This record gives sequence, C-alpha cells and structure tokens, in this order.
Amino acid sequence: QDMNVMRGQLLPINRTVLAAGMTGQLVDFPVVKGQFISTGDQVAKFDCRVEIVNFKIARAKEDAASSQLLVNERLQALKNVSNLELQLSQSQLAIAGAERERAEVVLSMCDLSAPFDGVVTMKYVEAHQSVSQGEPLIELTDIHNLEVEMVVSSTMMDAYKPGSLFSIKIDETNKTFEAKIDRIVGRVDPVSQTVLVIGNLIGETTGLLPGMSGRVSFSTK
Repeated sequence: QDMNVMRGQLLPINRTVLAAGMTGQLVDFPVVKGQFISTGDQVAKFDCRVEIVNFKIARAKEDAASSQLLVNERLQALKNVSNLELQLSQSQLAIAGAERERAEVVLSMCDLSAPFDGVVTMKYVEAHQSVSQGEPLIELTDIHNLEVEMVVSSTMMDAYKPGSLFSIKIDETNKTFEAKIDRIVGRVDPVSQTVLVIGNLIGETTGLLPGMSGRVSFSTK
C-alpha cells in the first residue's frame, strides 16, 4: 500500500471565552489557570446587593398591581368602576410583571457557571476586581472532545470524503490514533490551493491534549 502522508493538529471541539454578564465587582472568583471544572460549577459571583433589592422592589410592585386588579374586578362586578379603570389596572399588572422579569434576568447574571466540562486555559481578571459587562473573565477549553484539523491540496479534494478513515501518529506521545473525516470546509485558499479538512477521533483518546500534532496517513489502494 502507498501512504499519502500529511500533518494534522488536535483542536478542542468546545472552547469559549466566558464574559461578565453584568457590570460589577467580583466577590468570588475561585478558579485558577489549569483547573478542571465541571458543567454547572460556579466560575464567578458578583456583588449583587443592589440587584437583589431591585428584584424585591419589582416583586412588591407586581404584588400591589395584582391586588389592585383584584379590587377593581370586584368593583366592576358591582358596577362601581369603569372599564377604562379596569383596563388600566390590567396594564399596570402587565408592566409590573415585565419589570419583575427584567430584575430576575439581571439577578441571574450574578452567578456565572461553566457551560461544559473543561480546563481553565486563560484567566483574564482576579477576584474583587470591578469588571464591565462583556469583559472576558476566563477561557474554558474542553480537553476531552478533540478533532483533527489538516490542510490538504485542493487538487486531492475528491480523494477525501466524509467517513474516510485515517490515522494520526502524535509527535508528543509517539502513539497512533484512528480517526475519520467529519467534514470538509468548503473554501479553497487561493494562494496555497489548499482546503481545510476536519476529522473526528475514534475510540480511546487518553493522553491527548489540544495543540498536539502529528503525522496523518490515509491508506490508498
């Protein structure tokens, strides 16, 4: 058998930068670079004393509007209140409910949790620091679900189909792992006349980390 050989690199399928959902001070930021955290683990906690009070106020206003509507409904049954007043109290309850929902959303931003299992590969701020909404806090990388990225000649595109099997011998471990093509990125680089091919690893992947690379071999008959 002739072997068509090229290079491949391991990249994480899941990698994201978690940003602050609100402007405020971090009162708890327990993660450290290199730490593994599980889905749902708390990454950061903001000082939300003002937001808690705002939520309580919004909830009280909704309760008051609900009570007023109930009174007006009873009065209308006795013909002691106009339809307009009843409609106004219904609108006031709707507005108060929306304000309570908005306060609830803001309150939900106080705690930031990990969206998937991963390792903290970057930490951009520290505990007790004041941050702005949208400011990056950490980079989270899934080190267990990896894919193989490789560049192949565009003239050989027809030889590489989704589902085609290949192997990759990792430089760092000198071990070989099996994989198969998952997808071909549908754009040819006009300068190098190459196309990006992505593959999925098959079976055991212990010892592999993002950034490792190796020699990819496709068997050709």
